[in-house]
Amino acid sequence: MINASIHFYISRKLGRDYVKNYLERKGGKIENLDRIIEKNTFKTILVLSAIFFAPPTMINLLRGIIKISFKKYLIATFIGNLLNTIFTVLLVSGLLYSNLTEVYISVSALILITLIALFFYKGEIKDIFKLSFPWAFR
Repeated sequence: MINASIHFYISRKLGRDYVKNYLERKGGKIENLDRIIEKNTFKTILVLSAIFFAPPTMINLLRGIIKISFKKYLIATFIGNLLNTIFTVLLVSGLLYSNLTEVYISVSALILITLIALFFYKGEIKDIFKLSFPWAFR
């Protein structure tokens, strides 16, 4: 949580201008990103936190550029990471003690959590891909 807070404040201070310049060079506008991601910022942070295979540093930096209060950010990050943390600990425990049942349960749960998170975010993902790769959606 401390690391997420540090990333949040760094990206809040420095990141928005960089992303705005990047999107303008690519032909998009930051308002398009805001419209997609900021429909429900709490849901966005919660879902991105729950996706196990997403790099957490990149997600933390993204969180700082969207308009969300720090309190909502911390709550969504905590809830989103809670299940991943539990099942990651179970995975490591299963690997250390050679308990294949724990390994199978934890890997299955991490994949299931990610799929559920992606399901709830499916409309926004398509819009993000359209913004990121406009040439692919002509």
